[in-house]
Amino acid sequence: MNELIKVTVNEKHQQVVSARELYKGLEIKKRFSGWVEQNFGGFEEGVDFTTVPQGTVVISGNGTERRYDDYALTIDMAKNLALMSRTQQAPSTALT
Repeated sequence: MNELIKVTVNEKHQQVVSARELYKGLEIKKRFSGWVEQNFGGFEEGVDFTTVPQGTVVISGNGTERRYDDYALTIDMAKNLALMSRTQQAPSTALT
C-alpha cells in the first residue's frame, strides 16, 4: 500500500487516526457500520476511541454533501484492528 493513514493529535494530546481512513486503507469488504459493530467490542470508548459525530464529509458526484459519523482511534487500537482484519493490506498499512 503506497498511501499512508494520517495521524493527528486529539485534545488529550493522544495520536489518533480516523476509523474510516483505516477501514478504507485495509480495503474491508464489510459495511463500515458492521465492521465497527463486530470489532469495537473489546475496546473502551473514551480510552481507545472517541466518537466523532458527522466527522467525515462526502460530496457525491452531483454536489450533494453527506456527513457520516467517524471514530478517532488510538494508535494501539488501530494497530490491533489492522492485525485483526487479516487482509493483505494489514501488514503494510502505514500510520504517519
